[in-house]
Amino acid sequence: MASPGPALLFLLRQAISGGFRRGMATGAGLGLMAAAWTGAALLGLRWCSPCFPQPSW
Repeated sequence: MASPGPALLFLLRQAISGGFRRGMATGAGLGLMAAAWTGAALLGLRWCSPCFPQPSW
C-alpha cells in the first residue's frame, strides 16, 4: 500500500491555500526537479560505467 509522501502533501497544501495557479506551479516545479534528479543519476551512471570492466560473455 502506497502512502502520500511529503511532496504530494506539500502540493496539496499549496493548491488548497493558494488555488489552482499555485498548485500548478508547485506541480511543475516538483516535476522539473524529479526530471533533474533523474538526469543527474543517469549522468552519474554514465560517468561511473567506464570505471568497471564489462563482462565478456
